[in-house]
Parts: sequence; structure tokens; C-alpha cells
Amino acid sequence: MLGAYNQSGPQLSAHEIGERVGSSGVADHSAADAGAMRLQPYCDDSTQLSTLRTMHRTFEQWFPALFLRFLAHRLERVFPALARRLYVHRMRLRVRNGPEMLVRVCDLEGPMHVFGLSEYDFNVIDWNRVHTVIDAGAHVGSFSLWAGLRAHCQIYALEPNPEVFRMLVENLDRAGISPRVVVRSAALAGSSRVATLSSPTRASHGASIVSDKGGAEIAVQTMTLVEAIADAGYESVDFLKLDIEGAEYELFATASLSLLSQARLIVIECHPVEGATAQQLIDKLHMAGFAVASELTTSGLVLAWHEPRWSRDQEAEASPS
Repeated sequence: MLGAYNQSGPQLSAHEIGERVGSSGVADHSAADAGAMRLQPYCDDSTQLSTLRTMHRTFEQWFPALFLRFLAHRLERVFPALARRLYVHRMRLRVRNGPEMLVRVCDLEGPMHVFGLSEYDFNVIDWNRVHTVIDAGAHVGSFSLWAGLRAHCQIYALEPNPEVFRMLVENLDRAGISPRVVVRSAALAGSSRVATLSSPTRASHGASIVSDKGGAEIAVQTMTLVEAIADAGYESVDFLKLDIEGAEYELFATASLSLLSQARLIVIECHPVEGATAQQLIDKLHMAGFAVASELTTSGLVLAWHEPRWSRDQEAEASPS
């Protein structure tokens, strides 16, 4: 049983994380190009023009949302108090031909990445075979909605920020998938403890328990992957999504290979942490028996799956013409 794997232990430094994840005694493993596995190209959203284009094609109420975001950015230096009020202004954001979400101005990046940039749309994912999902770093629910509207799956969603958590719950309920989702106000990490969540004023999706992001500091509960799987009641995890803002390294440092191999598909968004690298995660995924692809220069994602896997591309090729 998954509960037999022990992940308890003290919090590790970045150096210790690098030692424990990267010192396997084997050569570094390379990763395939995840960009080539996308169903559509990942478009860079780093410029104002590209952000405008993404928002316009993705959301019905794109203009007021983007205008308030732009205005808050401009007011930060001269009227910081007014800027902070704009960042937490709530609004309804409807995805074109998709769900409506409650978000604040500082929450826009999450829905934009998931729905606008199709961040998790890879050809190795057969949604018909996804039955159990762990969404770690659920934010306002963008990925949970993306997965829950594509597969009739059970979802276990973790979000530590109390304000964001309330919107997550409302968004899942509004979309009609809340009966299939278990939500927990906690952060996934390498150990179970009370941690300080640093939440940046501009972008709530960047809140972290391992890096100082400025803005509000909130005491939050963390839990291990073993605890999350046990609480979810899953015997195996079809899709493990990790967007935990740097805590991925301590999670991997304490997770056994046997535990990781219980997941069929893992997608990790890698974040910069001193003394830790994405290659350490890639090495450990290979050791756990996964095929691995990465897209570190654009989306920052590492994608891992068990071979052989029946993907949508393979299914199309096998179908009689």
C-alpha cells in the first residue's frame, strides 16, 4: 500500500536536496523535447503584446481584466496602496466555450497559462484513461477544471493560500465538478510541517514556501505526497501535476522511487531554487522507470510517463483508414 512509504523527516537545505536527488552514482539522463509532444505550440507570453493576444483569444471579458492589470502595474510606484487594491479586485472571467471563473487581477496568470497557452495539452495524455488526479498547487482551479472537463476523473486538489482556496472551491462548484473533487488547504512538500507561504502582490500563482516572493506572509500547513495519496484514497495516481513553486525539489529528495512509480504520468513545473536543478528531478524520474521530456526554456515543464503508453497519436496511427 502507498501508506507504507515513509516520507517524514526534517526540512532539507537546497544543498542537501541536490546531494540526495542528484548523487545517484549513474550518469545524467537526457530528456526528450516536450515541445514536440504538444498538440499546439506553446506561445511565449512574456511581452505585453503576446499577453494581449492570449487574453483576447481565450477569454470573453479579456479587456477589463487586462486593463486593470496594466493599471495596477503602472500605479505600483506612485500609488502602491491603490495598486494593491486593484490587484485584489474580483471579477468573473469566462473562457471562450468553457467555464466561468472567479478570479482577482493578481490571479490572471494561472487561467491564462492553462486555458490560453494549453500548458498541459500533450499527446501522451489520453484523457479517457485518466481516472485519478492530484492537482498540487491548484490555485483558482484552472488545471482541475481543465482535467475535470476532459475526463470523468476524481481529483484531489491542494491550495495553501486561504484567499485563493475560497475561489478554488467556488470555481469547482460553479463548473459542476465539485462532487468529484476533494480540496485541501495545504501545500505539498517534502515533510509535514507549518511553513510560511510568501505570496507576491502582483501574481498569486507564484506563492512559495521555499522562496521569499515579497508581499504577504501566511502560515500554512504542508503535507507529503504519501499523506496526500492516503487522504485521497487512491491506489494509484493517473496524473500527478506539481506546480509547487520550488518545493518540488524537497518533495523529490524525500520521495522513494517506489512511491514516484505509483504515478502513471507526472507533469512538474520547475522553479529556480539555489542548489537544485531540474536535471536532478529528471535523473530521479529515469531511475523510477519513467520516460521523460522537458521544455525548460519556455514553459519550464518536465513531463514523465511510463512506457509503453497508448497516446492519442498512437491511437490515430493504429486506427484503420
